Amino acid sequence: MCFDFLYDFCLKHCTEEISAILSYMCIGIIATYASETWVLKETAIQKLLVFEWKILRRIFGPTKENQIWRIKPNEELEKLIKHNNIVN
Repeated sequence: MCFDFLYDFCLKHCTEEISAILSYMCIGIIATYASETWVLKETAIQKLLVFEWKILRRIFGPTKENQIWRIKPNEELEKLIKHNNIVN
């Protein structure tokens, strides 16, 4: 799948800034295909954001702090993508 390749590529070859740019491009293109015709209700917006966080967590991977791995929270992911999500 596209995201598996992107995850492996970013993990081996990219900085977090480049990973953010690639992920935004990939997620934005796939999730918003033909979106100019969509009427976005609050539930649809929430589902798109959940999808985006799921993919971003996969691309950026976990963080190791004090020999313990943890999953990045939404706030940390927002900083990495500079508050640009697919709904904005």
